[in-house]
Amino acid sequence: MKHWKHLSFDQRKVINSFLSKKVTLKEIAFIIDYDPTAISKEIKRNRLLLYPQKRLTHKVCEKLLRFPYVCNHCDLRYKETCPFDKYKYDPKYAQRCAQERLVLSRRGLDLDSQEFNDLDNAVKEGNDNKESI
Repeated sequence: MKHWKHLSFDQRKVINSFLSKKVTLKEIAFIIDYDPTAISKEIKRNRLLLYPQKRLTHKVCEKLLRFPYVCNHCDLRYKETCPFDKYKYDPKYAQRCAQERLVLSRRGLDLDSQEFNDLDNAVKEGNDNKESI
């Protein structure tokens, strides 16, 4: 199994197609050679809210609390009788979100020299006082 690798768009499309076919998490993980936990986190992190229900209390579907975390395979996903919020896994959306997170994580902080010195002094002072950052 691969560790610390990014999922490709093709792998996300495979996940989406197997979610629709009700394939188990372990089988999907075996097919694309990733850890089941990584795939589970990928689905949960990148699910897309389709139809939020307009109500005061938010009841959550039990299927959304565990794998598959989405309504891709549910028989009620297009019916109005389902009283819950509907989520789906879309590989294009997931790829776009992953690219944005990757760019944001590598961008760094936009500080001028005065802001950097102020931040540096605050960290040094806290460290000298044995305080947590």
